[in-house]
Amino acid sequence: MKNVRQGNTILADVVREMPLLAHFSSRSAWEEDVWRTLVARFVALRKQNKLLSVLNMLITTKERSLLLRRAVAVNRILAGKSYREIGEELWLIPQTISAIKKALQEKKYRSYNERGKTERKKRIYSRNQQSSRNGKYVSGRRVRTKYGTLTIPR
Repeated sequence: MKNVRQGNTILADVVREMPLLAHFSSRSAWEEDVWRTLVARFVALRKQNKLLSVLNMLITTKERSLLLRRAVAVNRILAGKSYREIGEELWLIPQTISAIKKALQEKKYRSYNERGKTERKKRIYSRNQQSSRNGKYVSGRRVRTKYGTLTIPR
């Protein structure tokens, strides 16, 4: 019971006097301020066992696993390993490895989903844009299916 109270007091010290959301113009500004505050307090802990107990109370095992795999992926990228080797070892898809590699260049991690909002091009589905493989235009109605775009003759 003493360890539980001690762990809770350490956590209480770390999260005390967090800024209120109402004092900020946006949620993202509030999150940035809280993040900086937490990092500063983590640095102030200075003892590994205190930091471990606080992190164990704040993050789930799944979040811990994701964080660790990203950190190890950074190590493997810097060591010059291929995407395939990293993916097989850490069970990461190439998109995640690519996002981590770009994060090393940009100094900020953004997921594939976040990148898609600004960087990836939107697909354009227009009727008369493409011709058939042999260069001749095929008349008919195009239908998008799970097997690809099919042309149904008129």
